[in-house]
Amino acid sequence: MRAFHFLDTPDMSFSKTHALRTICAAVLLAATAAQAQPAASSTPGNTAPDPRMVWDLSRLFPTDASWDAERNALIAEIPKLRDLRGSLGRDAASLRSVLDAVSATSLRLNRLWVYASTQSTTDNGNARNQERMGLMYGLWGQYSSAVAWVDPEILTIGADKITGFQAADAGLAQHATKLRQVLRQAPHTLAPDVETALASYAPVLGSFSNARELLVYADINWPTMTVEGKPVKLSDTGYEEFRRHPDRALRKEVFDTFWKAYGQYENTLGALLAQRVNTGVISARMRKHPSAAAASLSNVEVPEEVLRTLVAQTNAALPVLHRYFKLRQRMLKLPDLHYYDIYPDLVKSDRRYPLEESSALTMAAMKPLGDEYQAQLQLALSARTMHVRPQPGKASGAYATGVYGLTPYIFLNH
Repeated sequence: MRAFHFLDTPDMSFSKTHALRTICAAVLLAATAAQAQPAASSTPGNTAPDPRMVWDLSRLFPTDASWDAERNALIAEIPKLRDLRGSLGRDAASLRSVLDAVSATSLRLNRLWVYASTQSTTDNGNARNQERMGLMYGLWGQYSSAVAWVDPEILTIGADKITGFQAADAGLAQHATKLRQVLRQAPHTLAPDVETALASYAPVLGSFSNARELLVYADINWPTMTVEGKPVKLSDTGYEEFRRHPDRALRKEVFDTFWKAYGQYENTLGALLAQRVNTGVISARMRKHPSAAAASLSNVEVPEEVLRTLVAQTNAALPVLHRYFKLRQRMLKLPDLHYYDIYPDLVKSDRRYPLEESSALTMAAMKPLGDEYQAQLQLALSARTMHVRPQPGKASGAYATGVYGLTPYIFLNH
């Protein structure tokens, strides 16, 4: 589970535009800086990693012990949110007070979650990391259950009264987006007791994602191949690296070996996928959405027609993709084209960009965006926000995560 959705995150002391710019700046710098070095082997040696390539989580919690202390403190605080039930409609001050309390708790929970999830995805096989994530799933369920009454109670107040409260109390401005979203979701919000029950089961219903990650990144014993005289473990990262190899016979061997290993777990992976699909379908039906796709997109206020249009236009453009494949086949001088032939580079370059040069190029390229943007870029680098290299037990892919008000963390596999 890479994303964690909380009840509310207020605007606080700076605008959403500023926050988004900070995230974009960090992602851009991280991606560029990561490309500064040659790709690492999928079987790292014993040399210590460059500290600039490993993120510093002390901005979240200085030690594991401090994380544990905050988690225990939050466990004691969460039940107090349930005690606030029935107070939202008294007056504007009561509404603001409750929303402030819920928002502050969600921010603390987010901080705990990011600390646990970032460590888990860099080493899924570590038992302590797994334990932390298990504790977070449980805490997430407790929190969700404790605040499940909030949205239904806001709806009982009604849009007109909410508008009056907002006019009477300027402090509600930071919760304007939350209130608008709750009112928008009125047709899909269930009774308070039902919402509470669903929230309590949420960690269980979402366990398919955690199970898949542990299977793929910790439990599967990925095969080893010899590439250019060196042993290479064909995990997701090794596969992605060596499917680009210029030797076609080697690419085919990499492809066959990797997917044969994956295929041994097709029943388990299929069952987890089916659980994910069924969860989405059942949730959509319960909340009276026309489809699971519409339900998922509703959370981010994207009409289902946008998705359908995207799929239709993608299908319409397939002939262009097929022309590209034919061109690739000619440029690689191949008699035919297979899946393992779509990854090798068509143009070769031996140019390498040291980290300092890469950072300088990025700073220069972003100069037209102004001093504030430049400052955020520099902060993202100096604060050690990236985890760049592949390593055993690390999840594949890339993502950005973070806590509101702090420079985001960037997960990569370069």
